[in-house]
Amino acid sequence: MIFSNRLGKAILIPVFMTASLLLALVLPRVLSPTASAPIVELLGSISVEYSWYNDMLQINVTNRYHTTICLLKLVVLNSEMPLNNSCIAPGSSRVIDIEGVEVSRAVYARLYYSIEGREAYRIFVLMPPS
Repeated sequence: MIFSNRLGKAILIPVFMTASLLLALVLPRVLSPTASAPIVELLGSISVEYSWYNDMLQINVTNRYHTTICLLKLVVLNSEMPLNNSCIAPGSSRVIDIEGVEVSRAVYARLYYSIEGREAYRIFVLMPPS
């Protein structure tokens, strides 16, 4: 029996770890409805920084994906502000000025964007102006 001694059990652990890693990488790719899109293009993130300037919210969005993203909307509390599909090239930033945002306490905000035809969002904490 190969698994009756310690050496057999020591070999079994890396085999299971390799199989788990392969399943974690391959299985979502196989079950994805858009399996034709390369998975490398969808890896990345966006960076969101904000500041207040004369009661206007300025959001600086940096695209860290390898493909262009388009900003869809900003949702603060129950207010939805469209961002007119402004697109950001890979590795670049865009500053967006938004008027009429009123917050009196820290709230969660969601910035919706589309990438490769899919909708995603980034959650960040929006603090009131000081």
